[in-house]
Amino acid sequence: MNESFVDVDQLPFDQGSFEDFLGLIEKKEINDHQAKVVMTEMLATGLSPRVIVKEKGFDQSGVDGGQLTAFVEKVLSDNVSVVEQYHHGKESVM
Repeated sequence: MNESFVDVDQLPFDQGSFEDFLGLIEKKEINDHQAKVVMTEMLATGLSPRVIVKEKGFDQSGVDGGQLTAFVEKVLSDNVSVVEQYHHGKESVM
């Protein structure tokens, strides 16, 4: 991110939006890279962090952990030989 210095009163978003942004990071709803993207967009557009997260596809609220686990387990069980090759050091199978 390019450094630019502005007075806090000149920021295109309010304190509530900044607190919401920090909450997304604290709750691990976005990772470090996504946080940089969100902040850059907030500074450029003044949009709320939640809107940006949704627009960028960073929103993980619709992901069911149980469904994801079942999917990963199925992929692994359907590819036992590939998993074994990986465990024996052949990283190129991924």
